Formats: sequence, C-alpha cells, structure tokens
Amino acid sequence: MTVDKAGNRSESVDSVSITPKESESALNLVITSLQQVFGFLNAN
Repeated sequence: MTVDKAGNRSESVDSVSITPKESESALNLVITSLQQVFGFLNAN
C-alpha cells in the first residue's frame, strides 16, 4: 500500500511485462517499404 501527499491510499499488485526485442528499426522498415514500392532507394 502507498499513500501520496494528499493522503490518498492505493494498493496494487506488482507485474512484469516481457516484450520481444525490436527486430528492425522503424526507419529501416520505412526505407525497406519504399525500396520495394519505388525501387529507387538503395540502403547499401
């Protein structure tokens, strides 16, 4: 239980969320999509 400065009390259960690692950055996804659609960008 926790109490804030105003005297409000709160009780909660601890929780943990595990998410998978990022496979590709958002910028890389956009560039890849543009390459596939337009074929004029070269990431190499």
